Amino acid sequence: VGGAGRCRASTAVAAAGGTLDDLAARVDNSLLRELRPERDPPPTPTTQSRAVRTGHFVRVVPEALPDPGFVAASPSMCKELGLDPSEAETERFVAAFSGAAKEESGVDFDAWAMGYAVSVQGHNSTNSPFGPFGYGDGRAMSIAEVVHEGQRWELQLKGAGRTPFSRQFDGRAVLRSSVRELLASEAMHALGVPTSRALCLVASDTERISRAWYPPPEAERKSQRRRPHP
Repeated sequence: VGGAGRCRASTAVAAAGGTLDDLAARVDNSLLRELRPERDPPPTPTTQSRAVRTGHFVRVVPEALPDPGFVAASPSMCKELGLDPSEAETERFVAAFSGAAKEESGVDFDAWAMGYAVSVQGHNSTNSPFGPFGYGDGRAMSIAEVVHEGQRWELQLKGAGRTPFSRQFDGRAVLRSSVRELLASEAMHALGVPTSRALCLVASDTERISRAWYPPPEAERKSQRRRPHP
């Protein structure tokens, strides 16, 4: 699920509504202003795995889920973001949080990826079964920082496709693991354990993927989870 992020106070004024448009109006991407982007990125797709040698982040483009459908949402997390929980079930919301382009969702999120968990105490994670940069599968990308009532939240898509930090995998998540992470993170929060949160879960109604380490390797629904960090 991931650890808790930073709590960052903000003087921005939160909107009083509860719609997707209200949420988009409160986007304030301070990380993109304060950190350095990758310098002179190569002319390759952002879905191609490669070494990133400069900067703090890489701008990426989500690979939208085909035929996305609503699965679940956390009413508690919706309220933390100033959202009406019923908004999560609307077509525009599902489109926006399945990685769809602005033309479909009406919201223009600015996605970026960072090299989370590719080292341990500054050293390559050589004990990983996936190789020297194995921890962190490169399928998480941030899409916005949202401010509500003085609290800043970093919103991430998990399972929105490949990034330069991917391990040659498909950048997707199966529904069963996404459900498990949603339930676990919200349960940990309810118990007072610092953790990242889960806003909502969407899944493709038409595409399936298989995972060899879940025997038998049957095809399962692709899914994406919205992961807010304070």
